[in-house]
Amino acid sequence: MLSVVVPALNEVANLRAAVEAVLAAAHDCLPGGLEIIIVNDGSTDGTESVADSLAREHHCVTVIHHKTPLGVGCAFREGLQRANGDRFTIFAGDNNVSQQLIQDLFRAQGTADVVVAYIMNTEERGRLRHVVSTLFSMTYVLFFGIHLKYINGNTIWPTSMLRLCDIRARGYSIMAETNVKMLRRGVTFMEIPGEMNAAATKSQAIKIKNLIEVFCTFFRLVWQVHFSQKAAYSQPAIRIGHLATA
Repeated sequence: MLSVVVPALNEVANLRAAVEAVLAAAHDCLPGGLEIIIVNDGSTDGTESVADSLAREHHCVTVIHHKTPLGVGCAFREGLQRANGDRFTIFAGDNNVSQQLIQDLFRAQGTADVVVAYIMNTEERGRLRHVVSTLFSMTYVLFFGIHLKYINGNTIWPTSMLRLCDIRARGYSIMAETNVKMLRRGVTFMEIPGEMNAAATKSQAIKIKNLIEVFCTFFRLVWQVHFSQKAAYSQPAIRIGHLATA
């Protein structure tokens, strides 16, 4: 079974579409079953009601409500703690990636230990966001030897191995930290292309508080991976295969 966490902060206009995209993609691609854990992260715009409605309509959907915003990192860790599936992933409640990308990820799960998506239509993010994302990924390649086209791409991980990682990021860096720590444990991995939804162009990735979080996570990772927990994160990942055409 695959466990999917959907964090949502003030996503009343997008949450239903995000969850239904996951459900539709899973229909033909996940014979082992699916659970969706929505984390309403202190929303004030009606997201809570949408989440509760989805849980009533679909038996595989459960909801966690936060009274105040705690961040995507908290949603990630709380969802991982509650997950029942043998594999785990996270999709944003703003419905920012295409249903085809979700479906391709679901089809590829099990082909490798870790399956990572990278975005093809990067022009939808705007020039500044594209430059920042490119530099971010290049930095992680240089310092950690993680040869991914996009370090922050949507990913499916094995739940049991993910629980062995000490994931601490609170925000934007959660995917990068998780992929570094997983891909330095000697796992197999593959990358698949995908697209983001053109309408989902909002981004808070370059706000000052997010940049501070990025730097803190990065330097903590350097210390853990290369010094304090070097033995745990010293095995290079093995790239395998490509996604077969449908």
